[in-house]
Amino acid sequence: MAIRNPENGPIKISPEDADLLVDFDWRILQRGYCQNTRGVPERLLHRVIAIRMYGPISEGLEVDHINRNKRDNRRENLRLVTSKEQARNHSVRSDNTSGYTGVTHDEITGLWIAKVYFSTAEEAAQARQQSLNLLK
Repeated sequence: MAIRNPENGPIKISPEDADLLVDFDWRILQRGYCQNTRGVPERLLHRVIAIRMYGPISEGLEVDHINRNKRDNRRENLRLVTSKEQARNHSVRSDNTSGYTGVTHDEITGLWIAKVYFSTAEEAAQARQQSLNLLK
């Protein structure tokens, strides 16, 4: 099921959320999200649907579009993730020069840098040491 939006293409939703099309007014934001203009306190469509699926969203969690398409708000495309997990699901930026997410080129040294996140400082230090050992 889809909300027709001739300017930006359809907004996809699951059949069980079809009542949202009737009961609320929606518009597409510049950022690509579908926003309610009246009716419920939670104004972004993907969050309204996630609350229906999971109940109140705990602090520290975000709603992620698995396929990175902000117009695809079907239940199977939405999941709750931490900010760290959400950052891993970003597409390559348009100004990216490496072609890989989290990889940059150091113009001074001519070396490539990979940015990786860890839960603890110890894990990060261990991964760094393993990387250094590979370079030997």
